[in-house]
Amino acid sequence: MELRSSVYRRNGFLFLRSKALPGGSQYSRLEKDFVRAFAGELNYQIEVSSQFLIVSPRGSMKRMAAAERALGKLEKLPYFSSRAAGRFVIYILAPPMFQRYVRTVAGSSIQLSGLYVEKGMGHLIIRAARSWQKTLTHELTHAGYQHLALPVWLGEGLASYAEEPSRRRTRGSAAELTRRLMAMEKGPLDRFDLQIAGDLVASLARDSLLRAVISRFKKPVPGPEVRRLTAQIATLPFSSKWSG
Repeated sequence: MELRSSVYRRNGFLFLRSKALPGGSQYSRLEKDFVRAFAGELNYQIEVSSQFLIVSPRGSMKRMAAAERALGKLEKLPYFSSRAAGRFVIYILAPPMFQRYVRTVAGSSIQLSGLYVEKGMGHLIIRAARSWQKTLTHELTHAGYQHLALPVWLGEGLASYAEEPSRRRTRGSAAELTRRLMAMEKGPLDRFDLQIAGDLVASLARDSLLRAVISRFKKPVPGPEVRRLTAQIATLPFSSKWSG
């Protein structure tokens, strides 16, 4: 399939038409050709491996080694899955270009340091900044769990925990924890919500319960069931730890 017939332009950026995406090896070739074209239009550099296509500003540091280290750690998490077809596509964009791209794909100028775009050609967008590796780990976690129907608190908790798993400390009462996590299903998350969710995932991992919890959400469950399971998970295993 020719690249020209599979792309469109929006707000100055190239995008792949999702309806035109083939499967298997054809998709992998088209994806690679497209990412090269995307990088060329921005005058950015591209790094290629069997697992990644990384686009970043010319003259900046190489990113591949850091991405591969992050993926190696994430693959130890229960049910984390590398993409079966193609590669992880990562755009590391200079701040002004990052904001313009986020407005284009998200429809608003929300303040973010990274975003995983699942629609069409799944890809990660990272703002080029000192904390880019932490952001990459967070968004790569979301990409690796796209095949599961995780509730918001668990998806964000896994991503938050993956950033710094060895530095997590539990905090808060069971009642406060449950209230916060249930609120996460209703609206935007603040930093404290993410901290709470990451702390819970850290506790689940330390108690060897993380795999069992994730497995409960391998298939979509109704909203009330999500809330019931959240209440159970947040209170029962950790009654002694969440008493502060």
